[in-house]
Amino acid sequence: KIPEGEDYKDWYKTNRIEAEIELRFVKAQRLLRRSSQFKAFELMLTVAGSSIGIINNVSVGSGAASNVIAQIQNRFGTWGPVVAAASSSIASHIQAVKLDTNAAAQQETIHKLRMKLSENVGKSAAEWETFVLSCEDILYSHASAKSRRLNSNPDDD
Repeated sequence: KIPEGEDYKDWYKTNRIEAEIELRFVKAQRLLRRSSQFKAFELMLTVAGSSIGIINNVSVGSGAASNVIAQIQNRFGTWGPVVAAASSSIASHIQAVKLDTNAAAQQETIHKLRMKLSENVGKSAAEWETFVLSCEDILYSHASAKSRRLNSNPDDD
């Protein structure tokens, strides 16, 4: 509700559009951070799986290093860890792509809203109505809907 005595145009721009821009900016930054974490996890699993795969295929000779390699080979088997790491890596990659897509949708909406705010809105009621409808259309555009679908749980973004 617009407080009494406050200009409804300024109130709308500040409390609806600028607040929405800030919310989406914070969310996009959080999504990009999570995406980076998944990418790092993906890399770690890929390196670990590859390393174990290489170690498991090394011929065992004699000596202390060979005993360590033999213990690793006996403990982890030949390909099980490689397959598990690869599948986890793929799953992490898929999640990172989803987060990147969601962040891009948020950033696209932010850009469109900022462009709208920079427009010079006329004083007539019809011009104001067109401005508001255009802003609301941006908020509920396909990009915003896609973003909401990818991130339907606000606590899990």
